[in-house]
This record gives sequence, structure tokens and C-alpha cells, in this order.
Amino acid sequence: MSINGINSDPLPVDYGVIQGSCLGPILFLIYINNLSKLNIVGKPFLFADDTLLLVRGESWQHVYEIANNDLKLLKKWFDQNVLSVNFSKTKFMPISLSIQSDYNLQNLIVHECIDPNTPCMCQGIEKVLSYKYLGIIFDYRMRWIDHLDFLKNKLRKYVYAFRQLSEVLTVAEIKLTYYAYVQSLLIFGVISWGGAYKTHLESLDIVQKTILKVALRKNKLYPSEALYEETGIFTIRQLFVKNILIHIYKNSDTIFTKISHVHNTRYSQNVGVVPLKLVKSYSTTNPYYISHIIYINFIVQFGDENLFNAISVPTFKKRANDFLHRIGRQAADELMTASYRRA
Repeated sequence: MSINGINSDPLPVDYGVIQGSCLGPILFLIYINNLSKLNIVGKPFLFADDTLLLVRGESWQHVYEIANNDLKLLKKWFDQNVLSVNFSKTKFMPISLSIQSDYNLQNLIVHECIDPNTPCMCQGIEKVLSYKYLGIIFDYRMRWIDHLDFLKNKLRKYVYAFRQLSEVLTVAEIKLTYYAYVQSLLIFGVISWGGAYKTHLESLDIVQKTILKVALRKNKLYPSEALYEETGIFTIRQLFVKNILIHIYKNSDTIFTKISHVHNTRYSQNVGVVPLKLVKSYSTTNPYYISHIIYINFIVQFGDENLFNAISVPTFKKRANDFLHRIGRQAADELMTASYRRA
């Protein structure tokens, strides 16, 4: 390293990569990606140095046994590759959609001893009921309440800032600032949490409206419909629907199952994809299920409208924007509702 003509002494690098180097990220990925090839039952999700292991089972005892065995294999791989587990950041979260479900097993332990069934001093992993992963807070019942509270509290801090900015900025500048500081937060990961129940989203909706009314110097009783109409700003639901439509455009082949039978039916002629059956009420907030509902409702109510014939992602995003502006808030919300629930 050289600063102002002064050179540092050279030092040997036995292993590892110098921080900040161009090759660092690529070499690290080459180094870490073999982890996904381990013979483990759980499904690993890798993003840079953040690794998540998802384990599923028929019972908590079954999940516990799989997780314990997978952790043992992972620990062995870490040791062989001169890596260590950061136990202060490593947590486990039992996820169940049933309120009656009660995880009452012992905590997970990363065993380094020869016989894990004998008393040992091996490091345990802390149990949590919610955890922030890649900027999104997941909770043990997948209701997204913790993440919505996090967003609400973060956005509330902007109310005072926009009150001050409204005194010095034009409407156009206010909108640019809103997109940069508020909407950027609302669209981050919205495809995962944006389908939450309306009752859970309500408080976040109120904060969004408060910011807009303060920024545009409107009184508290100013109609929300007029507010969104004048600004052209999307509600949280509209942002969610837009991102679902983009997701469908990019991944339709992996989301949908095409109808293969030859006899004519309403779905085969008009929609062409197999509709999902609602197994649990949780599915109504699941983006995979909602993608099917939105697509089927869109085709049945509006036809294709050349929306999904766009030749590029930027073109599709513009068409999706225009479409959502044209149909309005209520129609966008109804796109998420299955036909049998509207009847």
C-alpha cells in the first residue's frame, strides 16, 4: 500500500483474500458455494456470508433430528475449510402456522464431542421467535407483524423531516425525496410481506398517508383517494401487486403449471394455467398463491392487454405502472381476491 509516497512493508498472505480487493467477492463465492453440495436434508440458502438452513418435518421431533444431523455435517465442513460459526449471530426459529403448535424440545446444539448423547459442553444455538434476515424480519408464524412494526417505526421518523422539507421544496422535489427515502423502504422485500392481512397493514398505511399529507401540506381530514390521485403515488397494496406482476413476467415458467388436457374448459381457454387449491388460510397471504390469483383475475377481467407481451423488463414495468394507475386502488386490491371469496 502506498499513501503520499510512503510505502508499507510487504507481508506474506498464507491464506485468505485482502479486504477490498476486486477478486475478493468472486473467490469467496467459489470458496463458500460448495456448502450447498453437502449431503444434508435441509435446504440451504446462501447470500454472500449469510447462510440459512431450512428444515421441514412431520413433527417437531423429526425436525429436531434432521437439524441436529445437518448441523453436525455443517460444523465438520466449516472445520475442514478453516471457517468458524459465529454463535452470537446464529439463531434458530421454529416456524408453525398453527397457534396450537408448541415447540417444547430442547435447544439445538452444535456438537463437537464424539458422542452427542452424553453430557457435553458443546455450544448451543439460541431460540428466537423472530429474526432479521437480509433486511426482512421473519416471525415464527409468518404473519410479518414484527417487520411491519419495524417499517412503521422507521417511517415515523420521516414525518418531522417532510414537515420541514415542505417549507422549502417544490411538489416535484418532494415526490423525488419521497421515492428515495420512503418508497424505497416500502418496496424492499414487499413481495414477501406485502400480502399480509389488511388489519396488520393498516398502521403502516396510516404512516404512509401521514407522511404524504404533511409533505404536501394537506390537513388530516384530506381524502386519501384524492391524495393518491393527485400525486400518482402507489399504496402499499399497489406496490405489492406491481411487484407480483413483475415477478410473474420474469418467472412465469417456474410459477405456473400449464394445463395439458385437450378438452376445452373455461380455464384452459382463457387462462391456460392450473389454479391452486386453497389448503390453509395462510395461503391467502403467500406470494406464490397470490401470484396465481392475480394472474387468473387479470386474464379473466382484463384479458392480456399486451401487458405480458412486453419485450423487456423496463417496458413491462412502465405498462404495469400505467395499468395500475388506470384501474385504481380498489381494483388493484380486488386482483388479490379469489373469485369464490368475492361472490
